[in-house]
Amino acid sequence: MKKIYVVHTQEQQVSPEHIHYSQLDVVSDASCDEINIGGTLDYIPGPHRIAVLQKILSKLRYEGSVEIEGADILAISRGIYYGNLVSDNICALLYNGKNSIDSVSNLVLLLEQRGLPVTVRQHDGFLYYIKHKRKE
Repeated sequence: MKKIYVVHTQEQQVSPEHIHYSQLDVVSDASCDEINIGGTLDYIPGPHRIAVLQKILSKLRYEGSVEIEGADILAISRGIYYGNLVSDNICALLYNGKNSIDSVSNLVLLLEQRGLPVTVRQHDGFLYYIKHKRKE
């Protein structure tokens, strides 16, 4: 069973299983049972986000799973509109080195269109966690 962690900074590469998103070519296609992306997608520049996600998914074998977490831009927008977020919290959620943030519903739709149905979907305030499993 092969599991990798996709990271967004060189400092996070603490073991061979932690791979920077720009170095995914070192992993063979369809070789991973589990891929944990964590919050890395939020740090990838918007124009490259889909291409990187597709590259990551190409590493997943059939019946493999991918885990993603991040900030949900729609939940954050609602929080700002209804006054549930103060400026310090907004900055931590939206900026803090992040390059692009999407909504969890857009991400779920994108993955389901690629044959990865959601198996776990959790919301914790303004953050989300999803897990998808690739079909045979």
